[in-house]
Amino acid sequence: PETYRAIRHFDHFDKVMDNMHYLMDYTRKKKTFFSIAACPMTLNWQEMPELLDFCLQKNITLYFNAVFSPAHLSLRELPANQLQEIIHFLKQKKIPAISSKGNSPKALSLRAYQDFIKLLEGWKNEQLQSTQTDKAKQPKQSALNFSLQRQPCENWSLAALEKLLVQYQQEVDIAY
Repeated sequence: PETYRAIRHFDHFDKVMDNMHYLMDYTRKKKTFFSIAACPMTLNWQEMPELLDFCLQKNITLYFNAVFSPAHLSLRELPANQLQEIIHFLKQKKIPAISSKGNSPKALSLRAYQDFIKLLEGWKNEQLQSTQTDKAKQPKQSALNFSLQRQPCENWSLAALEKLLVQYQQEVDIAY
């Protein structure tokens, strides 16, 4: 209830749960399909193993939606080390073996949970690659930076600045 309130800014958790139980009964009577789509984000990712247990117990298919916006709530925007901590936490959940062809709510939910972890691993790898690429693109210490830090501005001549800018442009061209 607290997480629901933090995300939705409403205190209607009990009503949502009542409606969900109603729909579960209805779909069971009609022999139709009932599923839940979770939106894991920075405020609720810790609850995904518990949500998986709930869905397995109730024979509900669980899916996961990727949250991209708002960015401050998106797991995708987290640094690689935080994503690794989340992945480690989620992998602590013991997953029973599932048939690769099974389409039961249990099999679908378990595969969705595993796929969610794979998605986070992909995002983590993107973050690591992005960090390495950014570092490779930055000149270690450009001649321009070095010279500008060493000399007070009253010693700068137009000719000296032009020379430094040419050197800097060459460094940038090499780096990229």
